[in-house]
Amino acid sequence: RPPWEGVNNRKSYSAVVATGAAQGNANALAEGFNVVASANGALGVILPVASAGMEVIVKNNAAAVLLVYPNTAAAINAVAANTNFNMPSLTSCIFYASSSTQWFTVPLVAS
Repeated sequence: RPPWEGVNNRKSYSAVVATGAAQGNANALAEGFNVVASANGALGVILPVASAGMEVIVKNNAAAVLLVYPNTAAAINAVAANTNFNMPSLTSCIFYASSSTQWFTVPLVAS
């Protein structure tokens, strides 16, 4: 019997509402696909604690910038640790963890 038989390899899907205007009170994202509503340029979400190889897909479904925060002591692209990444309205991005403290976006967005 193949080792993958009976195993669900699909990532999760989450509908998330952007909340909080800081790393400490932003709504948590899950590994997998996240559709985020209610972004208004001042509200945000936070990535999970990173581990190398982790992928988080984010669809900003709002007509405003979404603030995406790394978890404590981590960074996104070339932005300083603990600083938010501004995700343009109505876009999608894959956040890929290369280590426990570094996320990169695909496509690589200037930051």
